[in-house]
Amino acid sequence: MGIDRVLVRRVAVVVGEPPDHEWAVPNVRDIQSAIFGYSFDFGAFEVARVNEIAAWVKEHIDSDSDEYLFEQRHRIDSQITAIVKGRIWPTLPSKLRRADSNTRFRIETGFKAELMYLVIEFNLIDHGMPPVFFTRLLPAYEAGRYPCGWEGDYPEGRLIVF
Repeated sequence: MGIDRVLVRRVAVVVGEPPDHEWAVPNVRDIQSAIFGYSFDFGAFEVARVNEIAAWVKEHIDSDSDEYLFEQRHRIDSQITAIVKGRIWPTLPSKLRRADSNTRFRIETGFKAELMYLVIEFNLIDHGMPPVFFTRLLPAYEAGRYPCGWEGDYPEGRLIVF
């Protein structure tokens, strides 16, 4: 599944309204809490999911999974950057967009990483990999939500979204 089909036509982030989906936990009070309050724990959670993808790639596709994932990220970086800067960034509150450069970098990097691994996971599913995690983020993004955490013991549980 190509990046255009996965993201460009389907992802639009509109934050602020509480989610009403069974896959989502609506307990984040504002976008700043979502981005900063959950970022460290959710980032560590996501790294473990990336490691699952890398282990599958190493076993089934390429013995050098780091190089494979690097090439995949490099291949789609400009498209993901355009989506983050052109579609997601403008929807964020102005005080976040006017934040210091370190804060802006952290926000953009978080969005880019999630969307990159979402596309990579979709492409690997086409090669036989079972869904790991990032494809679970797509319904949240499609619904205009910001995934920022996980409730429960993975793979059981639900996303925490804003």
